[in-house]
Amino acid sequence: GLYTPGSTFKIVTTLAYMNQHKNDYNNFSYYCQGRALFHNFKINCFDGHAHGSEDFEHAFANSCNSAFSTIGTELDMTKFASTAKGLLFNEKLPIEIEYNKSEFNLSNESTTFDIMQTSIGQGTTLVTPIHMAMIASSIANNGKLMKPYLVDKIESSDKSVVTKTENEEYARLMTKKEAKQLQKYMRAVVEYGTGKIMANSKYTAYGKTGTAEIDKNNNVNSWFVGYGEKDGKKIAIAVVIEDMPEGSDSAVKCVKAIFDDYFE
Repeated sequence: GLYTPGSTFKIVTTLAYMNQHKNDYNNFSYYCQGRALFHNFKINCFDGHAHGSEDFEHAFANSCNSAFSTIGTELDMTKFASTAKGLLFNEKLPIEIEYNKSEFNLSNESTTFDIMQTSIGQGTTLVTPIHMAMIASSIANNGKLMKPYLVDKIESSDKSVVTKTENEEYARLMTKKEAKQLQKYMRAVVEYGTGKIMANSKYTAYGKTGTAEIDKNNNVNSWFVGYGEKDGKKIAIAVVIEDMPEGSDSAVKCVKAIFDDYFE
C-alpha cells in the first residue's frame, strides 16, 4: 500500500536540512506561533498550538508543522530530491515481495505551497510502511541499511540447519554522524514529545509520530516509525492505522504494546 506519510516524513526533511546546513543546523532557531503564513495560505500546527521558541530537537519532538514547512521553503529542491532518492524514494527496494515504489515529486518547478505541504508529509508524497521501516532500521544501524530477508534458515527434519541467511549490507543511506543526530531527535520524541507515552518504558525507544490527513472529514492515518532497543536487542518498526479520528495516538499505543511484549 501507498500512504501519505504525515509527519513521519519530517525524518527526510530533517536529513535534507542537515545535508544542506552541515555546519549550522545545531544553531537552528524558530519561534512557533501555531501557524506559518505564506502569501495567501497558512500551515497550522496541530490544534493551532503555539510551541514558542524551538531549536531543531524541540521542533522535531513537537512535530512542529510551522517550523518544518518554513524549513522546506529554505531548501534547495534539487538537493532535497537527491536526499529523498538516497533514501530510496522513486527507487527499487531490496525486497523480494511485491510492493509499490514510494513517490517524491518536488522539483525546481514546484510551488511554495507544494513544498510546504511536502515538507510536513502531506502533498503528493506517498510511502509504503516497509520502506519507512527500512529507513528506521538504517538510522538504528548508524546509517547502514541491511538487506531484508524473509527466510532466516532452513532446517532438515532432524532440526539440523541446512542453510542460514547471512546478514548483508545493502547500502549506506546516510553518514554515521547524520544517523546519530537523527537518533537524538527521535529519542526526544519519546522522552518529551509526541511519543512520550513510551518515556518510562523498560527499553529505550526512538521514533517519529505522524498524522496524515486523508479527507475533509477530519479522518487521518495514524503513524509511528522508529525502533526500540534493550540489552543489545533491537527492533525497527513502521505502523500505520487507517481512517482514525483526528488527534488519535493509536499508532503510538500500538507500537508501545508491541515493544512491551517484544522486550518483556
